[in-house]
Amino acid sequence: MSSKTPTTIKELNVALADLSARLDAKNDQLKEDLKAIIEVEIQPIRQSIEHKHAALKKELPKLIEKELKPLKEAMEFINKQFEEFKSEIGDLKNEIAIVRTENRAIKNDFSRLTTELKETRKELTELQQYSRRNNVEIKGVPVQEKENLVAVIKSISTYLKVDINESDLEVVHRVPTREKSQSNIIAKFISRIPRDKFMNATKKQRLTTTIIGFEGSTPLYINDHLCPANKVLLGKALKAK
Repeated sequence: MSSKTPTTIKELNVALADLSARLDAKNDQLKEDLKAIIEVEIQPIRQSIEHKHAALKKELPKLIEKELKPLKEAMEFINKQFEEFKSEIGDLKNEIAIVRTENRAIKNDFSRLTTELKETRKELTELQQYSRRNNVEIKGVPVQEKENLVAVIKSISTYLKVDINESDLEVVHRVPTREKSQSNIIAKFISRIPRDKFMNATKKQRLTTTIIGFEGSTPLYINDHLCPANKVLLGKALKAK
């Protein structure tokens, strides 16, 4: 369409206004057309995204379940092992409690048996010593062939001026020692009366082998006949002095 060329400012302004209006209308139409084109182009992309989103939303729990399954199985295994471990710990605690109880019982039995053993040893020592109550032990008498040990006792009692007869003696014999030539003599009296009379007299004098017919003056030692346990105690006491 032809238009008349404006010749005045007014006509120029009208022409510019008209042109601006037509440009605005064209611009609006262009925007609408562009919007429609973009909508057409975007629609498949949007649908694809929505489809993929829906598919992902549907598959996601399965994927998560698939990924978590080994972890769940591992956790279940760990929990099972932990429960078994707890059970074993419980069993061990019970066993330890039983062992401790048995150990206390053993300790109590051991303590009781130790006490009983001490009492038994004491009673045995007392019994052994009591069985020697009528005895004396003589050390220092040389060993001779065909010796008469009763005569030795009588010689000592004569020297001590103590009246001891053969009838006062139940038995007289030697006991083994490390030195066979110096084994001790045990004299067992029939009762405490002649035994004590003999022992009391020996404490008042220093005795040697000359009083029983031997040369030299080897000391004679006459003591109570101690049982082995009391001999050990006497030895310890002498060492402590």
